[in-house]
Parts: sequence; C-alpha cells; structure tokens
Amino acid sequence: MRSVFVTGSTGYIGRPLIGALLDRGDAVHALVRPGSEHRLPAGATPHAGDALDAATFAAAIPRGATVVHLVGTPHPNPSKAAEFERVDLQSIRATTTAARDAGAAHIV
Repeated sequence: MRSVFVTGSTGYIGRPLIGALLDRGDAVHALVRPGSEHRLPAGATPHAGDALDAATFAAAIPRGATVVHLVGTPHPNPSKAAEFERVDLQSIRATTTAARDAGAAHIV
C-alpha cells in the first residue's frame, strides 16, 4: 500500500484522482479547506488546512509519501497574473516546504 497526499483534493482533477488511487488500494490523505471534508471520495483521510501555509498541513503528510500538488488558478490567462502568483506560486512553495519537512519521497 502506498501513501499519497493530495493538495487540491476537492477540485475537478483531485476528486477523480483520489477515487482512482483508492481503487488501486493506496492510502490517500487529502488537504481540504475546513468545512470541505464532505466533498472527498469515501475512504480518503481529510486534513483541514491552508494550501498557502505549509505549517497547517506538513504534519499530515506521511513520511515517505508521494505528494501530488493540484492547487491552481482555474483557466489561467494573462489577466489572472496576480492571482497566479498569489495562489499557484505560493501554494507550490508551501507544498514543497511541507513535503521536505515531512520526509516525503516524491512530489508531483
């Protein structure tokens, strides 16, 4: 059984990915906004936190896990440059820090 930690877990890619991971028998841990736990597929372990703040979720990443980062601005385009920097850039920085601090094996 592999451990996988997914950010962006309730989004349009995250939910189907989690379903597929669970179907193949992986242990799935999912970062969710507080109150969104009910949007996860059954069988995933929710971890409420802020994708822009590594301190809120680093401890939830299992040591040796694969971290899949799916947080991002929907339909990116030049008019969303500021949002891209605020969300996409900050969230990948937070996820990279959290994965390193947790001892994750891989980040995708």
